[in-house]
Amino acid sequence: MKFSEKVKNIPLSIRKVILWMVVILLAIVLIYFWTKISLQRFHQAWKPEELEQDLKIPSLKKKIREGIPEFKKLESLLESLSTPRIPEEINSVSSSFPNINE
Repeated sequence: MKFSEKVKNIPLSIRKVILWMVVILLAIVLIYFWTKISLQRFHQAWKPEELEQDLKIPSLKKKIREGIPEFKKLESLLESLSTPRIPEEINSVSSSFPNINE
């Protein structure tokens, strides 16, 4: 009996199960090799020293240490906003209403 005849004699539901098992097994093998190769390429391409130079990180570190004027302005603005201040107009409006608790 030939292989094709043996396969034709197997019920359809079992043939489908066998097909899906083969497909899943192939997918797992392909994903395994793909991730392995991708990780190797990533590790070969990933060199932190070159990345720092490409992104000009040393110059950014220097600018941060010296202080960027825009950041200083932002910092002073945030400090002024964090201090609680009540304008005189609000005080005058609130004093014109009668106190409900009295």
